[in-house]
Order: sequence, then structure tokens, then C-alpha cells
Amino acid sequence: MCFVRFEDFYGVWSRTVTEICLPRLSSAVPADELSGNIEIVLACLEWYYKSLNHYANNDSKTILYFLFPPHRNTLEMPLLFLGDIHPYLLTRLLKSLITRANQDSGGVDTSVSQDPHAQLLKRIVDIEGDILHTFSDLQERMGKEQISFSSRFLDKWVNNSQEETQRKTVVNTAASVAKEEMCDLVKILVDANHLREQVITDIVKATMIDHQNLTAQFLDGVCRIFAAFKDQGREFRNSLSASPLMDHRRAFQPAQQPYQAFPVMNQLPTRGVYNRVPNAEYVIYVGNLGTEVTPQVLGETFRERYGSVKVAEVAFSRDTGLSNGYGFVSFSDEIEQIRALTEMDGQLCSNAPMRVRRAHANRMPGSIERFNTFK
Repeated sequence: MCFVRFEDFYGVWSRTVTEICLPRLSSAVPADELSGNIEIVLACLEWYYKSLNHYANNDSKTILYFLFPPHRNTLEMPLLFLGDIHPYLLTRLLKSLITRANQDSGGVDTSVSQDPHAQLLKRIVDIEGDILHTFSDLQERMGKEQISFSSRFLDKWVNNSQEETQRKTVVNTAASVAKEEMCDLVKILVDANHLREQVITDIVKATMIDHQNLTAQFLDGVCRIFAAFKDQGREFRNSLSASPLMDHRRAFQPAQQPYQAFPVMNQLPTRGVYNRVPNAEYVIYVGNLGTEVTPQVLGETFRERYGSVKVAEVAFSRDTGLSNGYGFVSFSDEIEQIRALTEMDGQLCSNAPMRVRRAHANRMPGSIERFNTFK
């Protein structure tokens, strides 16, 4: 699985939610595309939680940023459990959607028909029972680890009490404790993330067959919660740059601007749920091209990564014979078009970073006499 730089993670995730996930869950999405889009959003959420676990497992010093995120607003904290969305928030979200659906349909007349969501509500009770068991275990383990952390903190605090060479603060002492191995805290975070993933998966399985629109509304609600958190990318980087824990890390490089969305689109599901149209054409617009860029250069730039590239066209001025600074690339595979939209935005073509967007009407422009074509 592909991972981004630690300091860029939340910025990348924010853009993934807003540019990849939410548009695919819109009510305007055709019904025959919805199941495939749901799979894509689930893949994005899987990448998110696996990334959190990856960073924690590879450097346990990052664990406190995830368990006690300093970049979160104080009013966001009650919605969190061990640094991320509370598992009960997920089941309660589904219950709220069911309540709204019943209200929109004028309520359920139990004398005439059974509540269409009765079995689903029973399943939610089962899921919440599973949550309670794991939730209680995690709380107990976390309490023990906090006691252990406090003990180590006090040992250092007392042992260093005679030192006068450096002003002693709670933050400095706690940071020195945090730099020690904290494998148990990492295991707690990983298990908490597994619980969140499992709850999301269980809800999708429970709703997908008979209530697919409810599945989409549920995932849309989850993504909107992520999107509505305070500016995660900037706040996260600011909290890292000001932290005494970061003196063990390399100097910060500039943030990737604009953040590339979901960097592992090549890991999207291929189980047949994503409807592909044979011989279809999927087109992207490519801007900010240098005057020296030819269709051959543009086409090869994309074909190096995507085997389904069909045509590359660059707009040229009839007067000067030079590029007008934009062009189009078409693909025969929609998944590769989606990957290119995220992976190639900001990448260099010749000496300039490309600006990649979905082409209007998803087709090549009609007035192709102004374009030179590479096939």
C-alpha cells in the first residue's frame, strides 16, 4: 500500500474526502454506478486507517498525535474516541438516517405493514453489542497505559529535579517519556482503528443488499464529518512544527501544494462491481503546459504510468505554431482516468507542473483541427 509523508497525511486525506469520496456519493449519481462508488469510498477509508496504523507502527513517537490530536478543536473532541471518530457515532448516524427515512415516508403504520427497517435496527443492536465489548477492553487498557505513562513521567521529573541547566517543564519531561518505546499504546490505537473499520464494514454489509441508498447516505455522512473537521492539513503541520517531539525528525519540507488526493487509486477494488464500458473514452484536461510541449511529450508522460492512454492532444496557435498551454488525454479505462486525475495533478511535464482536471462532458473537444494528436 502507498503512503504519503507523515506531515502531509491529513492534508491529503482532507482532499481525498472532498474530491474523491463525496462526489461519488451524491444523490445525482446514477443507480447503476452507486455500488462501484461505494466500493471506492470504502477503499479510501481503508487506506485512511491503514495509514494511521502504518505511521504509528513505524515510529511509535507519533502515537500521541493520533491518540491526543493537538490539531483538533476542543468542540470536536467529544465526538472522538482515542483520537478518531467514536464507534458509537457511526451506529447513531445510521439510526438517525433511518428515522429521517421513516419521517420522509410519512411514518410507519404498524397496523398495515411492518417497519421496512425492523431487521436493520435489530442488526444495529448486535453491532453496538460488539462495540461495547471491544470498547470496554480498550478503555481499560488505555487507563492502565496512562497510569504507566504517569509513573515514568514522575520518575524522570524527580530524578531531574536537581538539574538547573535547563528550565524544567511538564511538556519537556513528558516529551522525553514519549520518545521511549510505546508499543502498548500503538497496539491500542491499531485495535481502536480496527474497531472503527469493522463497524463501518458491518453497517455497509447490513444495508447494501436491501437499502443501498441508505448505505450511500451513511458513507456520505461519515465523509461529511471528516470534511467538516477544522482545517486538518494546516493545523496538523502547525502542531508538528511546534512540538518538542519533532526534534528527532528531519527538517520539514514544504507541503505538497496542492495536496494530491488519494494516492493509491491503483488499489481500488476489481471484483467486478465497478461498471466499465467497453471502448468508452474517459478524458482529462491538462493545463499549464509549456510552449515546447508536443502531443508526443504529453502522451508519453501519461503512457509511462497508464497503459490505457488512447490519445493525447495539445492545442496550438494557428498564428505562432506554439502550444496554447493546455491539452487533453483520453483513456480507455475509467479507473486509470481517476488515478491520473489525482496522481498527475502537480507532476512535471517538461519543466512545468501540470494542472489536471476532468474534461468537460468527459470527451475530446469537437474542434480538433486546432489540435495535434498523438496516438
